[in-house]
Amino acid sequence: DDVAPAIEALRADGVRIKILTGDNELVTRHICERVGIDCKKIYLGTDLVKMTDLALQHVAEEADVFARISPGQKNRIIRALIGFGVAYLACLFFASPLWKFVQAPGQAAFKELGRGGFIAIGVMERFSIIYVWTPLVAAIFVTFPWVIYQVWAFISPGLYPRERKWAVPFIVCTGGLFLCGGLFAYFVAFRYALVFLLGVGEDVNVTSLISIDDYFTNFVNIMLGISVIFELPVLIFFLTLIRVASPSFLI
Repeated sequence: DDVAPAIEALRADGVRIKILTGDNELVTRHICERVGIDCKKIYLGTDLVKMTDLALQHVAEEADVFARISPGQKNRIIRALIGFGVAYLACLFFASPLWKFVQAPGQAAFKELGRGGFIAIGVMERFSIIYVWTPLVAAIFVTFPWVIYQVWAFISPGLYPRERKWAVPFIVCTGGLFLCGGLFAYFVAFRYALVFLLGVGEDVNVTSLISIDDYFTNFVNIMLGISVIFELPVLIFFLTLIRVASPSFLI
């Protein structure tokens, strides 16, 4: 009831009102009638997907009410969460081998230096790190391409057809670069960093006894940090594509 006077005031000032909502057609029609908006023609997401760029531009200029951009958008979120949950349960089953994989760079560094080792300080430390957090991080890397696909499918109904053609390159590049970043961090950055950092203080007889909590925290920070950095080419490409950035600006 408070919205109707505000809409009338905007109209009096020459402002054209357009409605974009995720509600279905019946709910949208009911609300529009209550606030005094003409809703003789409501365009749905299924209608917009089938349109050409020119037709979509014409509809965007002429129509005032758009509802339910995509009937399956909520399902995309649910599918992403289900995929992550399934991956986590699968990784939980392989928690011990995964932890051996995680601690391998540290063990290699200790072997190269000839001293040092891992310790668990807290009562719950081994359980939380090995059987909770390790499978969780592994599930993030395993399901990342799937989640990216669902994100793209979620936003694609709102894109022009010429923009939707970038779906496959976007998913492949984003997922591939994220995994490549993780591999680079694991096999190169983290290993060499450990050898250097754990070797500091050898000349003063300081032996490194690293808690698995501290080790895992640094492991995750480096793995995810470098993986995100590897996504910068995709980010810069799409910023250029939508004209937020330009080659001259980047230079």
